[in-house]
Amino acid sequence: DYEEDVPAEQPSSPHEARFPSAHAHPRRPRADQPPSRQGPQVPLRLIAREVERLKNHREFVAVLKRRRRVSDADIVLHYVVRTPSTPTGAAPARRLGLAVSKSVGNAVVRNTVKRRFRVLAHRYEHELPADCDIVLRAKPGAAHASFQSLEAQIQALFRAVMRKSEQS
Repeated sequence: DYEEDVPAEQPSSPHEARFPSAHAHPRRPRADQPPSRQGPQVPLRLIAREVERLKNHREFVAVLKRRRRVSDADIVLHYVVRTPSTPTGAAPARRLGLAVSKSVGNAVVRNTVKRRFRVLAHRYEHELPADCDIVLRAKPGAAHASFQSLEAQIQALFRAVMRKSEQS
């Protein structure tokens, strides 16, 4: 019979039957790593955020009503330097709002511009007064501006705000 010739046990191999790590799937965890935890996990915060956000319409309008602004080729910066008499209900902090309208581009372009503004605002926040609210408004040209161009503009605008707030 045919079944009599087939052994029931598999012979043990002298070498491992797995792929070497160079050929392993890049997203599959290696065997020596512990399995991932189940359930929600605390997100990693690689960059400490010191610039708070303007969160609601009332806060945006309060900044825009003051009509204090500086502008450059692709950005208009509206600002308010808060005084101790200005009620905020919180400790002194810089707060940032972003206004990127549909005239700048589609959703992908607008989100790219907002991401660039957030990075640059964080990078140059030390050049703003300590107790300041700002709204960065993108002009349509911001969509096509290079990162270096936006960086130079934001740095110049933040310095102008500092200079004007010291004069007041």
